[in-house]
Amino acid sequence: MTLVQLVWAVPLLAVGIVGAFITSDAAVITDPQDVSFDDFVAPLLVILPFTLAAVVLSMVGQLATLDILVQRATGRPISVTEAVKNGLRRFFPLLGWQIVAGLMILVGLLFCILPGIYFGLVCSILTPIILLERGQGVGRAFQLFHADFGAALGRIATIFGFYIAFAFVEGIFTTAIDPSGTAGTGIALFTAVLSTGFSVASGVVISPLVLTAYADMRARHEPFSTAYLVPQP
Repeated sequence: MTLVQLVWAVPLLAVGIVGAFITSDAAVITDPQDVSFDDFVAPLLVILPFTLAAVVLSMVGQLATLDILVQRATGRPISVTEAVKNGLRRFFPLLGWQIVAGLMILVGLLFCILPGIYFGLVCSILTPIILLERGQGVGRAFQLFHADFGAALGRIATIFGFYIAFAFVEGIFTTAIDPSGTAGTGIALFTAVLSTGFSVASGVVISPLVLTAYADMRARHEPFSTAYLVPQP
């Protein structure tokens, strides 16, 4: 799982490194009149390709990490190569459904925030659905989530609790290293590496929780066994 997570960690680290140098250069500008439009656009154009690569590979990494777990759970030989291939095969379906889910969450947030949070909780099992069930998407997520609402809510709340815990601990380390937030390039680079490390660790820890949450919801909705985790052809 760590090897798979490193696939998308490389461009993520590149974003942090480039951002560290850009921040260092921006800190030299003291007179607001010296700031031009290009001073904002040029750094964004540099970071944008790495950011897009990180987003794309993060989705492939999520799918591939879950596939590693499925290989293990179903007794198949563990293959990082096969997991990444499966992640690439299911990337475009996941991308399409993630866009739909993102729009739903955005609209929900505009309507008093709570609907957006609810949609976010439901769509948190979208990745294993896309990996393991062909032709299914957001509708399937609602179906499984409501099979036993209380149990599903508890599972997903635990997952979000881990996300918050990782973010909190990372914040403690970052604050300890750079309390003022104005450290030099060297500290900024170290912080970028640290942040990437936390991202990889959170992916390794949380992915099993996502898969077991999905499996538990299916078991509460329909007859289910571990063998059903084998991706449909």
